Amino acid sequence: MTFFFPHTNTEDMEVRTIKIILYVLFCIGIGFGGIMYLFRSGRSISAGVFAIGAILVFIFFGLRWFVYAQPKWAPKGWPPQINSCPDFLTYMLLNGKPVCVDTLGVSTNPTGAGGRAGVKRWVYGSNPPADVTTDFYFDLATSPNSKTPEQVRQEYCQRCLDLGLTWEGICDGESCYKYNPGVGVSGGPSASDIVTAPTVTTSQLCAGNTPSA
Repeated sequence: MTFFFPHTNTEDMEVRTIKIILYVLFCIGIGFGGIMYLFRSGRSISAGVFAIGAILVFIFFGLRWFVYAQPKWAPKGWPPQINSCPDFLTYMLLNGKPVCVDTLGVSTNPTGAGGRAGVKRWVYGSNPPADVTTDFYFDLATSPNSKTPEQVRQEYCQRCLDLGLTWEGICDGESCYKYNPGVGVSGGPSASDIVTAPTVTTSQLCAGNTPSA
């Protein structure tokens, strides 16, 4: 399971590339045409002045139309893509169920201290027994109430907080990220664009259904 978010518009880039090519061809045609005309008429000094002036003019308008006219910052959603598992965990199918296991021992709460669930380091290798307990893996199943990507992210964030894990784009270990569809440079992101309080309850986490990508 991986979340995907909108990418840049490649059609606009193709149109812009075509315009640049046409502009370069126009500059070459006008520049060489003017220089050759002046040389053939015996005005070599005028040809040199024209060449210098044409280069400066072409550079000026090229920068004006194709560099400075473009936005300095293209709004993009963040994160553009979310990994299938929390940070440093490994995806696997456990008896047909998609889960993430901690093979490195990165959980900050492996023993379930403080009343939190915790996730233990995976010790079963690639052939686990059928009776593996839930404290050895991060379950990717979500409750039936989590129907939208934002609701799924919220549920996963709460689970990361309980298990002492981080998940880039979802949870930093202390708070939940809210998907930011992109903001301009001048305004900048507000606090509501960055974090939001987790709302998923423990009872919701217990009932499972596999999330859609």
